[in-house]
Amino acid sequence: MRWKLVAGAVASLTALPVALTASAEAAPTGPYHAEIRRTSYGIPHIKAADYGGLGFGHGYAFAQDNLCVMASRLVTLSGERSRYFRPDAQTDDPLTRTTNLASDVYNQAELRSDAVRRLIAQPAPLGPTREVRDLVRGYVAGYNRYLRDTGVSRLPDPTCRGAAWVRPMTELDVYRDLYHVTQLEGAQQAIQQIATATPPSAGRTARAKVPVLPKADAGSNAYGLGRDATRGKGGMVLADGTYPDVQFGSSFIMAVSLTPAGPRASTILTYSESANPTSPHHTDQTRLFSQKQWVLERFTDTEIAAEPQYRTTRVTG
Repeated sequence: MRWKLVAGAVASLTALPVALTASAEAAPTGPYHAEIRRTSYGIPHIKAADYGGLGFGHGYAFAQDNLCVMASRLVTLSGERSRYFRPDAQTDDPLTRTTNLASDVYNQAELRSDAVRRLIAQPAPLGPTREVRDLVRGYVAGYNRYLRDTGVSRLPDPTCRGAAWVRPMTELDVYRDLYHVTQLEGAQQAIQQIATATPPSAGRTARAKVPVLPKADAGSNAYGLGRDATRGKGGMVLADGTYPDVQFGSSFIMAVSLTPAGPRASTILTYSESANPTSPHHTDQTRLFSQKQWVLERFTDTEIAAEPQYRTTRVTG
C-alpha cells in the first residue's frame, strides 16, 4: 500500500528499509552531507555525521524512488486536490476514503487554524526535540535538492513528470502530515462528515448525533514470536496499543534474530522499493514475495560494502 510508504516516511523518516547510521566522525564543511549506499533491490543505507545529514540523505533517496507519491501527498496537505484531480474524485489515501473536495475543505481549515505551527513552536518535550528538528529540516532539504537537481520536466517517473502539481516540500508539510497520522483513528476518519456537515434549519434545535466512523484498515508494529520463544510452545503475536488487532499483514515483514555478533534479519517489502513503474525496483521484491523468498538485510559497513550490488552516491546541500 503506497500510502503506508509515505505515512511511514513522515512518521519515522525510515519508511523504506533504510539503514540510518550516524557517524562519529567530525561533520564535514557545509550544511548537509550524506552517503547513500544501495544494496540489492535498491535498498538505501544512509550514512552521515549528524542528524541533519541523515535526514538529508533519506529525503534525497526517498525522492529518487518515490517522489510522485510524496508529491501527491503534498497536494492533499495543501488542500488542492480538487484543483488538479476533480472535486468529485476519491483521494488516493486508502485509509481515509473521502472525495477530493471534502479533503480540501478539511485540510484548508486545518491549515488556516495554524494549530500545527503553534504545536511545533513549543520547546521540547511538548514540541520537537533538537534531533527531530534536525532530521526534518535535513529531510526536506534532501527531497527538495533532488527535485531541484532533476527538474519536474525530467523526473524519471511518468506519473508526475512535468505535472503542475509537483512542488517543493516545507518543514510544515512534514509536521502537518505527522499530525494527521496521530489522528488516523479520530478526525481523519470523519473528514467526509466534517466537510459536508450542515447546520439545523432556522428555528429548529440541533440534536446531538454520534457518527459511526469506519475503522482505519491499518496495522503497525506487530511482533511475531516462534514456538521456541514462548512458554506454551504455540507462538505469539504482540501488537502495539495503537493497532492491537494486528494478526496478519504483508506490507513490510522482518524476521530478526539478535545474536552476540549483531542482528541477523531477513525482510521483504512486498510492494517493492520504488513507485516508479520504469524502475527496476518497482516489482522486484513483489516477485520475490510471490516466491516466498526474503532479502538478507545488511547492517554493518563491512556487510554493506561486500554486497554484490553495492553502489554509493555522495550528496550535499
